[in-house]
Amino acid sequence: MAVESELGLILHQLLSIGGWVLARDYRHIRKPGWLGGVILERLSPVIYHVHVELRGELVVWKRHSDQIRH
Repeated sequence: MAVESELGLILHQLLSIGGWVLARDYRHIRKPGWLGGVILERLSPVIYHVHVELRGELVVWKRHSDQIRH
């Protein structure tokens, strides 16, 4: 669909390396939340590595663009 393609293209242009985002946090299965982080790299058109901080440690999460908010 043309609309989905255009929306996807816009989203991917906004998710730039070094940009601050909210990444889906699945540590609590019954109540997933969001955690702030930074885009480290783009692995594919829709998959990203996001750098987040957990209890003072820097961790890398692999997230689909559907699991990222900017």
